[in-house]
Amino acid sequence: MFTAWLRRMAARMPLPRDAARDTQRVLDVRQLYRLVGARVHGEHWAAQLPEPSTAAPPDAIRGKAGTAHDPAGKRAQWPPTEHLHEAVQGWVHAQVVDLLRYAHAASDTHPSTPWLPTVPRPPFRLSLQGSSAGAGSGMGVMLHGIASPGSVVALYPGIAYDTQTVQHMEGYPAISADNPFLMSRYDDVILDAKPSAASQMRPLPASLPQLPSSGVERSPQPAPPSALDADAMPAAPAPGEDVWAHLHPYALGHRVNHPPRGTSPNVMPCAFDYDVQRIEVALWRVIPNRNYRPHQQAADPDELTPWQMWRRRWAAAWESSSDADASCIRALVLVATRAVHDEELFLNYRYNPAARERGLLPDWYWDPDEAASRRRWAGG
Repeated sequence: MFTAWLRRMAARMPLPRDAARDTQRVLDVRQLYRLVGARVHGEHWAAQLPEPSTAAPPDAIRGKAGTAHDPAGKRAQWPPTEHLHEAVQGWVHAQVVDLLRYAHAASDTHPSTPWLPTVPRPPFRLSLQGSSAGAGSGMGVMLHGIASPGSVVALYPGIAYDTQTVQHMEGYPAISADNPFLMSRYDDVILDAKPSAASQMRPLPASLPQLPSSGVERSPQPAPPSALDADAMPAAPAPGEDVWAHLHPYALGHRVNHPPRGTSPNVMPCAFDYDVQRIEVALWRVIPNRNYRPHQQAADPDELTPWQMWRRRWAAAWESSSDADASCIRALVLVATRAVHDEELFLNYRYNPAARERGLLPDWYWDPDEAASRRRWAGG
């Protein structure tokens, strides 16, 4: 009884800044685990999970191992958060690889690769249309078809900057000025999907450093001889076409709008790392993300248009690197939080509440979950 009282009192006390941010990270991971896991194992499996709550004991909310069942024996306890994250990564990986295979197969500029498994067309497609988010919202992302909860519905493209390379971002330290295509992860990786960032895309090295074995046998993959040929690269995008979607038809996460007032978001972000050693070589060309590396961004000496430069960088051989980071491309994907059927996608931008207090946010922005935003940006 005394323990229950302590828990109630702890739930009413404000969390320290770092603890509040960590709490929101755990809550987001648990929501993704529930959503994506239910898509794999079914709703009955998800029903056995406890409800995420900020009122949980600190040890539990941070994902430390607990007993197998709660005192009443009704629901399993949450596993450690890192275990949940690893499970989500595995489930999302399977979906993302299917989207890569589909994009590769749909390309009319690349030779067939019969050794790749065939995948059915996804039950939905994306397009850019006038947004229903309100006046001045411009274009939005429309989903045509049906996406079940937990489905990866869009890839967030762009160049990934971490804490060691963020100073190389354009306009640093005011990186968000005039750039609405930035999105950050909890590990402080920032994705830059502005159109001009596409010129920094380069082919992955033909030989990647080996990561420590995970116990999974990886069979050798035949590399398509023309995978990096300039002639095999897509032509320039048509006028008005999104440059990232031209690379991959589902790479439209950066164009998803914030919901209009009174409308709940139907997608949420999920940090995802491409382990390219687990992805067929032929699919590397349609991965719409790269990690930023200062040494690979050298200026091209020739007079080239931005698109010619991109084609050349894609076609050029990329110098080998001893950094194992080359095998892990940091990215984001958007996951459906409910069934989505022939409707526009909406993502809670979850801006820092401190920016609103300083009058730095646009008039159209409203916060669907202010408590979550304050926890997310606590200490930031």
